[in-house]
Amino acid sequence: MSDQHRIALLGGPSTGKSTYLGALVDALQMEKLQHLRLAGLGDDAVGLQRLADPLLGGHYPQRTKVTERLSLDAPLHTAGTYFDPLSFTLRAGDYAGEEVERLFRDRIHGWSEEWKARAFSSGFLLLVRPDTLTRLPRPQPTSEQDERERWRLLRHEPVAEPSSVRSGPAPVAPTNAAAYFGPLPVEEVPPTPRAAPSDPVSVPTALSLIELLQFIRHVRGLAPGERPRAAQERFRIALVLTAWDTVDSSWRQAGPAAYLAHHLPLLEDYLWSNFLQEDVFRFGLSATGGDLNDASYSQRYLEDPSGFVEWWEAAHGPHRSADIGMPLYWLLFGDRALGAP
Repeated sequence: MSDQHRIALLGGPSTGKSTYLGALVDALQMEKLQHLRLAGLGDDAVGLQRLADPLLGGHYPQRTKVTERLSLDAPLHTAGTYFDPLSFTLRAGDYAGEEVERLFRDRIHGWSEEWKARAFSSGFLLLVRPDTLTRLPRPQPTSEQDERERWRLLRHEPVAEPSSVRSGPAPVAPTNAAAYFGPLPVEEVPPTPRAAPSDPVSVPTALSLIELLQFIRHVRGLAPGERPRAAQERFRIALVLTAWDTVDSSWRQAGPAAYLAHHLPLLEDYLWSNFLQEDVFRFGLSATGGDLNDASYSQRYLEDPSGFVEWWEAAHGPHRSADIGMPLYWLLFGDRALGAP
């Protein structure tokens, strides 16, 4: 029995795409993925081997350059008895994270034929790195006059110098995340950054990811707010929080789903209103298990190169696996993968 899957790796700059791909290649070659085996790598995978080699020396691979196009074209098959026997080709494309920002900035003009082909993948690994999140600053007018000046600025009318911005933590909006995830050890999100009307504002992470998913859905013929129904339209999305080992232990205990609900609620609302619940899942991933920039940990990694994946299920609580292929298993086999030994 054979089949072919195309899994696309998505994420902005510095989200860990190169590190995960390098660690994945290493794990496949050393047969450290419990339920997948590598039948061989063709000449087109030389670029990804360059990502794997630095990890064998205890160092992170270099970031993908804007001009580089790397691809992993690997014939794989399931191993053991848990999954049905299946042979397939895994094609994971790597690209510079700045391409995601350019897609947002250039809109349709940035949507190349390569990206259109990527949109028809059967599954998507959407990487998000918690310590690189960009959040939308909240304007804080201190008077009715300030509010009028904001609107004049939006109309490109001249305004006076902006009034001073009130300091202090932002009030925390009520959240019902605890109703879904149980009591959370961390009750507040980080204070919302403040900005005066004349301050430059970077594109928030949630908006750039939503725009990317909108492009994919548009190419696949899905209208905004339309959940895929037909089998040929459905596709899975694994949200992967990278560098998960650096996240505060209380958030790790709460799990990646709770983390995203608190820190990227707009993205979560978008996913809820545009996708089927069973087609989206959230993981926390540390491809290397720790910080390779720490000399002591780098030495331990050389002795045992490994990482881990964590996730949270409502019925069973937190889970952890040393098999970094778990997000791939889920994209290929759905929720059945979560119970894999």
